[in-house]
Formats: sequence, C-alpha cells, structure tokens
Amino acid sequence: MAIEDELIGYLEKTIKEKETKQRNIEMIAYFYGFRDSLWPTLEETAEKFQNLTRERIRQIINDEFRDSADLSSLPSIKIINEIITSRPYWTQLEIEQKLIDSGLAKGIFSIRGLLNLIEDLGINDAYDIYTPDLMKATWLFFNS
Repeated sequence: MAIEDELIGYLEKTIKEKETKQRNIEMIAYFYGFRDSLWPTLEETAEKFQNLTRERIRQIINDEFRDSADLSSLPSIKIINEIITSRPYWTQLEIEQKLIDSGLAKGIFSIRGLLNLIEDLGINDAYDIYTPDLMKATWLFFNS
C-alpha cells in the first residue's frame, strides 16, 4: 500500500470528529510531502493554511500524529527506509521512481517530506539531501 494512503487512513481513523478534522488531515499530509510542496516546512505549511502560525502547525502535527503514531501505524515506512538504506546514495529521480515502481508512493510527493516522516516515526534521522555540487540542500535550492 502507498504510504500516502496509509497516512491518510491512519489520520481518518485516529483524529476525532470535529470541525477542523479534514483541514488537519490535509495539513499533516502537506507537511509530510503528499500535496504540492517540494520542501515542506512548518513555515511553508503555516503559509499554505492561512490564519495559523508555525507554532500552531507544530502543535497540531504533534497532537494529531506525532504523539500517537509509531512504526506499526504505517508499515510501509519501514519498507521505504529499507529501500533508502539499500544504497549509499540515490538521485532524487531514482528514489522517486523506485518508490513508485514498488507501489509505496504514487503521483507527486516530496522526498523531504518522506524523510521528515521517517524521522518523526523514530526510524532514522541520518538522511539528508544534497545538491549536485554536494552542498547540503535547503528549501532555497528547491524553490529557485
């Protein structure tokens, strides 16, 4: 199953019914790279979901996901982690294609968002993204 479907299913099941449920699901999906952001950050998510601050976004993500989710909540993420660690490095296109071919990702998604998700689930925090010049990539690189 694609990780986006697992994440949305988990959120649908665990977030209590309230006026902001759908917004919170979309916000969390956006932050983890399953919407239209190449480099999802709390700041960018706050801009996308107007009238919310970076701090409020962080609180919602913590309350609705980070505080309750674990590796068993999203089993596909373990397989994604295994694929990523199977090689010393990947180009962005190679890893995206491998995840799509494996049925673990679909459509447009952000590698940065997936790395955020892997880190937030406590699997691994040693990943990073680099430019072709082997400089550590930032949101400026992806937004230029």
